[in-house]
Amino acid sequence: RRLQALQPRLGPEHREAAAAQLLLLGLSAEAALALLERSPALLRLPTERLRERAEELRRLGLDGGR
Repeated sequence: RRLQALQPRLGPEHREAAAAQLLLLGLSAEAALALLERSPALLRLPTERLRERAEELRRLGLDGGR
C-alpha cells in the first residue's frame, strides 16, 4: 500500500520497477520503501536509467553490504 501511495501519477509498473531495482541491490523491502519515500525523485527516473545506476553500484561491489 505504501508503494502505491508514492507518486500516484506514475503507473504501478514504474513504481514496482524502481522498487525491484532496489531489492536487487540487496535492500530489504522496508529499506527500499523507506528510501523511495525519502527520495521520491528516484521514482521519476526512467526505469532504464535506474537499472544502469543499480548495475554500476553492483559492479562497484555496493550490493546490500555483501
